[in-house]
Amino acid sequence: MEQTNFNINPNFAETVLRVGNEKTPVIIIDDFAEAPEDLVEYAKKHCPLIPTKVDTNYYPGAISAAASKQYTDNMYAALKPIIKKVYRLPVGYPSWIDSNYAMVDFAPQALAQSQRIPHYDSQGPGQLAFLLYLCHPPHQGTALYRHKPTGFESIQPARAEQFLAAIDPKLAAGDYPDEYVNEGNEDFERIQTLGLAFNRLVIYPSQSLHSSLIVPELLSNDMDKGRLTLRTFVNYQ
Repeated sequence: MEQTNFNINPNFAETVLRVGNEKTPVIIIDDFAEAPEDLVEYAKKHCPLIPTKVDTNYYPGAISAAASKQYTDNMYAALKPIIKKVYRLPVGYPSWIDSNYAMVDFAPQALAQSQRIPHYDSQGPGQLAFLLYLCHPPHQGTALYRHKPTGFESIQPARAEQFLAAIDPKLAAGDYPDEYVNEGNEDFERIQTLGLAFNRLVIYPSQSLHSSLIVPELLSNDMDKGRLTLRTFVNYQ
């Protein structure tokens, strides 16, 4: 029986960035998985992508129900010392960990208004996003942003009301054009690019305003051609 190698490269080295005015810690690790091609093949055989619906998810594409628990367990075990050091979180007590494959494939004109601007995944301080790129350039990576009117680079509960009051009228009016935010727009400034390389892992707090960087001409729902990623969210609340 064919075996999938879910091991993590024991010799990986991390780079820690401090991003923006808020000095948000972001971690980049190249050559993260020991056999990244196995992770792609596993996705193709065992993790069918389920299209999301417009306005039901910030993610403009298809997401698998779940990835391999063995990968998730190995990933977290390898990263606990780094998470403890950089984010000072209780790595022994996560409330939940969830991994899935995902691939952006919405055409720009099909995007919901909320998908045309950066978003945050959680307002709480105890959630991290781990994104493993399983595709190659010329696909592009992920960007972090600053909301120009408020200066916010991340959204905590104390900021949410002010932030939503600023963007909700524009979303309701359909003011954002038929395009991915990529370089930024009149309301959002790109402050950091987390470039894409095959088998590169990037880690950032889920509070951070972020968005995938998308080349529309490369959009595809074929795992061999599209912008395939393996996402893990770890929550400590």
